[in-house]
Amino acid sequence: MDGQSDGPSFGDTKSRGGIATADGESPTDAASGSRPGPDWPSCGDFDMKIARDGTWSYRGSPIGRKRLADAAHPLRVLHDAESGEPAPYILVRDGLEARLARAVFYHLVELAAVERRLRAAAPGRRSALTLQPEGTRGDHELNPDLYDPERPMKAAAVLVPLVERAAGLNVLLTRRTAHLRDHAGQIAFPGGRLEPQDADALACALRESEEEVGLQRDLVTPIGQLDVYVTRTGFEVTPVVGRIAAPLELTPDPFEVAEAFEVPLAFFLDPANREVQSRVYQGKTRHFYVYPYRDYYIWGATAGMLNNLVEVMGT
Repeated sequence: MDGQSDGPSFGDTKSRGGIATADGESPTDAASGSRPGPDWPSCGDFDMKIARDGTWSYRGSPIGRKRLADAAHPLRVLHDAESGEPAPYILVRDGLEARLARAVFYHLVELAAVERRLRAAAPGRRSALTLQPEGTRGDHELNPDLYDPERPMKAAAVLVPLVERAAGLNVLLTRRTAHLRDHAGQIAFPGGRLEPQDADALACALRESEEEVGLQRDLVTPIGQLDVYVTRTGFEVTPVVGRIAAPLELTPDPFEVAEAFEVPLAFFLDPANREVQSRVYQGKTRHFYVYPYRDYYIWGATAGMLNNLVEVMGT
């Protein structure tokens, strides 16, 4: 792995019969139980690396950009007959597989689970039909009197960015500047209302993310969307989930964004980190979800959408 990469590294491995193994290990195929034997041809030592931008190199020479763990580069997991430990490999090119470090393997499995569950979640109001009233998701989930079915709604979208780090997936969030008229100082996803030039919610989320934090849209791989979220301020928000490979070079708009920061996805998946709190607003007690993280107070619509993400992950 090069010095600027958070991506997986396969440096200094041995290759037998096209399978790269670390330190001469001999894994057993889970399907056949076969073990590489001494008659396997040795390809010698080699050094294979993947940079953060997806560029693969072999002994220092670039061999092109390839996405990890897709149809063209599937994962194959072998198991050691004695320990039962997984030995994951990925197809690099015909006849050559590379052994993945275990941390990278579990990271890829985690990301694959997110994509699979988002595809199966039937986003939009369809997956919120058990909610009342009207099968909608929003601020009224804990405060039913806030829902007004006759109120005209404005379309909006946000990006729920999942950043691929070596330790796992992180959720990228922003803290709005203190001088803004609406939601000053609050934690939010990058996003905003749909403009005439936006073809759809995805286009809106990518445009807003580029404007707010300088996240280039070609760095975002959309993997699904969460339920439409209705806010008490009259917006129907479509949360678009996208994965982003590190590193990130963000340039937040100083007028709108005080800072951009990341929270491990695992933090939100732990039920112990979610609270329900209340305040008196305009003479009525209002309840809302909160995720207190370090010095950040994540609540309101952002917390509600994170709840939805947690539900999808727990499906």
